[in-house]
Parts: sequence; structure tokens; C-alpha cells
Amino acid sequence: MTSTGWLEPTTAPDLRRSTGNSGVVSSRECWAWAGWETDRAYRRLGKSSTLYFGNGAWVSEWRRRIQQPETLRELQELGVTILITRFYKGFGMKTEAEEWEEIRGFVRQAQNLGMKVWGYLQGGSLYGETLFLERPDAREWVARTSEGKPLLWASYYFRFMPCLNHPGYLAWMQDLIGQGLLNLGFDSLHIDNNYYHGCHCERCAGLFRAWLNARPDLEALTGLPDAGAVMPPPAPPAGYDISDPLRILWIAFNVETRRRFYKQLYRHLKSLRPEAQLSANPAFPRDLSSRLHLSLDPRLESEFSDFVMAENGNQPGWHAGLVSQAEAHLMAEAGGYQTLSSTWRHDAALQNGPPQTPAAVWAGIAEEFSHSRAALGNNWMLRPSGEHDRLLADALPERMDAFREAMGFFRDLETQVNFPARRTWGEVGVLLNPESLSLTRQSAGEACRAVIRYLLLRRLPFRILFSPVEATPEMKFLIACHQNCLSDTEMDDVSAFAATPGRRAILLGDTGRFNEWFIPRNERDWRTWLAGSGMHHFDLPLASSAANAGGHMATRVSCVSAPMKRALDSALLPGTRRVRGPHQILLHIETGEDGSLFFHLRDQSGISREISGVRVHVGGLCPPDASFRAFPARLKTDGGPRPITLRPETGWIPLPPFAHYGLLTLESPNTTPNKPN
Repeated sequence: MTSTGWLEPTTAPDLRRSTGNSGVVSSRECWAWAGWETDRAYRRLGKSSTLYFGNGAWVSEWRRRIQQPETLRELQELGVTILITRFYKGFGMKTEAEEWEEIRGFVRQAQNLGMKVWGYLQGGSLYGETLFLERPDAREWVARTSEGKPLLWASYYFRFMPCLNHPGYLAWMQDLIGQGLLNLGFDSLHIDNNYYHGCHCERCAGLFRAWLNARPDLEALTGLPDAGAVMPPPAPPAGYDISDPLRILWIAFNVETRRRFYKQLYRHLKSLRPEAQLSANPAFPRDLSSRLHLSLDPRLESEFSDFVMAENGNQPGWHAGLVSQAEAHLMAEAGGYQTLSSTWRHDAALQNGPPQTPAAVWAGIAEEFSHSRAALGNNWMLRPSGEHDRLLADALPERMDAFREAMGFFRDLETQVNFPARRTWGEVGVLLNPESLSLTRQSAGEACRAVIRYLLLRRLPFRILFSPVEATPEMKFLIACHQNCLSDTEMDDVSAFAATPGRRAILLGDTGRFNEWFIPRNERDWRTWLAGSGMHHFDLPLASSAANAGGHMATRVSCVSAPMKRALDSALLPGTRRVRGPHQILLHIETGEDGSLFFHLRDQSGISREISGVRVHVGGLCPPDASFRAFPARLKTDGGPRPITLRPETGWIPLPPFAHYGLLTLESPNTTPNKPN
């Protein structure tokens, strides 16, 4: 018999605690990619654009197909509410305006059907070959490397990255926002590649010096009495810790530059149309060193983004191991924004592949539905199949049937169940300190991801925390893995969590060995901190830089090492779990602001099958006489989900047979039970 005694005293959700931004509506948006690039972009990129477009020779045939009224009506019947389509790629307004009249007609047509259309706006590259002819002054907008060379987007010699400190570029982007909302009539905008690698031009160097000299601690941190002759530091070598205080300050300066730039764009968008939303794709979270590599601090994104695209290739499923996008959705909850999941790969051998099975389609939608911060949808079904005007939706009919069935099931479920504003309920908090993870080697971030993978596979509900003070009342464990560079305040907050009766802080590796400036703490003081009340420390070696995963493109690359597994098994008590059943069944628990509970169970195997014998442990989460309602999905949904009333048996609830996904709900005694409409 599996031991579950440690779960029994778990506290019920604290209904007095704020659930954060309650703007997430119960009726979930569903988005679809509808061609982000202009026709000209496909021709210019040639065969390197994507494997679906080749050299763009027949892109106009494909474009006409997705703009047909029949296609739009089919999308609407599937439940799609938002289309993201082409607007501006970076060639210049005069050049791209050649397609704007056609775009305007497409926007009106979709809106007449009740759909929303968001315009794709390129935020990270300038196509100088045409832009500089239209705007010769745009040459000054190009960011510079530390050697003074133009900063290129990827390896494209004709695409330049912009300097976010140039007022001309800011005005240009503000003008484009006005064109999109007021001229073309978009409901909202999506800014692609809105990360920032910094700029070493004279303007940025001067601003950096002034920013440094405004700091009262400049000399204490750097030994410099005046920054008047400082040059911005070059990019650090890959695979090394960042302990140079000037490089640490340069990271903070670039984070602030990006934050200021996009807050100005966001305010401008809201001034033109308050109801408009801003979505962004900053190539996050491919790795957790985002402050260093992207000038992105996930704690700040909600200040200037309503949605952040999760573009890390994690097509949910099971291919030689777990693949999940849950981390991105939980980071969005911690950061206060919502996600659009631009998932692609199912394994490293499939470049830009759609879901490989109908069950994988279900797995993706079920994972999104299980997290209140995620919008439903995908970026694959309107892609061309490689045969002129045919779409992947035409070429993959069985997967489209699965999409239709899944969307029908979840739409019906929303009509039967009251989903108030809700948050993740988790017994475990995983600390991801953005500053620390951007100063240590990328392998530190991969170790954190391995902790997340461990918890997913153990079916232990958890939340991601950017600070220990974000811990929710039900949390019993705080895990900090290689969070090496913590401030004194962060250290005190971890100690305070651990000192609370019934709680533990599980510290792996060199957590807290250094302060936020990578200055080592006195060894005796650090060891004394590790030995504090409720603290459990485990030595855990960090993988060498050669073992780094590069860009994070699948959760399963973050392997749980044997020492990590032993440490976490020991700290969390071995053999305990919340679910009995096939190991590919994952669990996510949410609590509503009214005290209701939602147990989302989903089959991540990618195999179409009916599952029986699954049991969920509810322990002390509910009164002994509480009853639950189960909403199981079937292999073929017939008339929508049919609720079944269940009662716990010695703390466990046996679920009826289901396929793909099942919902278990507990109503708060203070609320009216969920009833079918």
C-alpha cells in the first residue's frame, strides 16, 4: 500500500488570500496562426523561410485559401475566436502597405463573423534593403555590437536588430501601432521578437554611464568613483558564471531599457484603443537565463504584455519521455500574464512538426485548458501542407477531427461547470530567482527544470515562485535548486518559510552561497543558514557547461539525475503521490476564489485509449462527507461531458473510465454546487 499519511493534514485553500488578476474570463479564447509574414518576406527568405513554404513560389495560392469565407466559417465552427495574421515584418511602411488593402478586407470579413483579428508586428528586426530606401535615417536605429558592427538578427546579413534607446525607432513603432489599430482595424497586436540583446552605440554608452553615475553604490560595487570613461562590456563567454559587477549592472540596464521601451508602446496602444491587447513573443522560456540573453525579467512582463507566447517547442505529449508546456503556463501565473503556446517539436528529429497523433492534439488542448492562464489554440493547422493551397488541416483530417472533438468537449464543459477566477493549488513551491539564473551557467536553469520534471512525473501539485514571499498558505515545501546568488532579504525569506511549523525548505546545490553580486558568503555563515530550522540541504553537483542543453526546446532534455531523485525522494517522503494509475497520467489542481477545487487529469501518452482504475488522493483537502463530480472524456465525445457524483473512499476517489482528460470538482460548502445548464 502506498503511504499517504503525510498528505492527510494538508490545509484547505485559504479563501481570504487574493487570487491575483481576476481578468481571466471563464470562456477561453482560442487562437490560430493565420500567416504572420508578408508575401514579400517569404520570397526574400527563399527556401530558408520554413519547410512549409519552400521559396514562397505558391504562397499567394495558400493565402487566398485561408482568406476564403468558407475557411473562416470552418474555423469559427471549431471554436477559434482569434486569428493572428500579417501586418508589418520590417521592410518599411511604403513597401508593406502594398498588402494592407487586402489585409483590411480580411480583418473586416473575420470581424463580421464575430472573430477577433490581431496584427503581427515585427519588433526585433529591420530589413535594411528596403527600409533604408524609405527611411535613410533608419540606419541610425541599428543596434551595434561591442566591436561597433551592426547587430544582426540570427545569421541573416540583411536583417538588423534595433536600438531600443533611439527615439526615432520608438516613434516609428508607435506610428505602426496607430496604423494597425486605426487604419487596418485590428482588434489587438502581436509583437514578435521583442527581446533585446543590448546595444553598444555611443548613445547607449552615454546613457549607461549616466545610469551608473546616478547609483549611490557605484564605487562600493565596482571600485569606480566615476563612470565617465566606462564602456559597456562585451557579451560574456558562453558557459561561465558572471561575477564581473559591471556586467551584472549592464544586464540590469538592458532589462530596464527594454522595460521602458515596451511600456511606452503599451501606453500608446491603450491610449488609442483601451480594450486592445498586446501579445508578444520574446522567445521565452527557451532557457531561464532570460535577463542575460533576452533582457527579459518574467516578473515585469505583465506591465506591458497581456499575453506572452510560450515558444519553446514543447508540443505536449510523450515521446521517449514526458514533454510538457506546464512550466511556461505556471511562469505566466507567477508573472501575471497569459500565454499563447506556439508548440512545435515532439522530438529533436521532427523539425517544425505538428502533433503526431490525434491523442497528442488532445494532450495539447487539455494541458492548456488545465491552466487558467493559457489560451487554447495552435499554430499548425493553417500552415500550408506543401501542395499549393492545401493546408495541414486538409492533410491531417484525423488530427483535425481530434481538435474538433476536444474543443467541443471543453466548450461543453465550460457550460456545465462554474469556473471562477482561479489559481494553481500546490503543496510545493519551486523558487526560480531570475537574477540568480541569469548569472550562473545555463546548466543551473536546466537543473531547475529537472526539478519541475520530477514533480510532474510524481504528480505532486506545485507552483513556480519568483520569491519565497509568494508562497501560498497550503504550501508545505519550498524547493530551491542551484539558486546560488540570493540577496540577504531572499535568504531571510527562505528562512522564514522554513521556520513555519509544518514547512520545509529543500535546498539543492550551492543555493545561497553567493549574494546577488556573486560575492561569496562567509562559509561558516552560509553553513549556519543551511542548518536553520526546517532547512534541508543536499549537495548536488552542477553539470559542466558542456552538458548544457543549448536552447531549451523540450522538457525531456532536462534529465533528473540520480542524486537529485534521491534528495527529493528523501525530502518529500518516498512513495507518496496524489494519483494512482498509468504513469503518463498527469495532475494539475486549481482552486477558485470561492473555495471550489478543480482536479485536472490528463493522459500525456499521445495514445488513443480508455483508461480505468485511476484513483486520486484528496486527503485533507475536503470534509469527510464531501462529494465530488467527475466529468470524464470518452474516446468519441457524445453529447458532451456527463457528470458523475462520487464520494471519497478512505481519502481516495476512484475515477470512472475516461480518455485523454477528466475533471474532478469539489464545490465549496459556501457556494452553490455546479449544475448542468
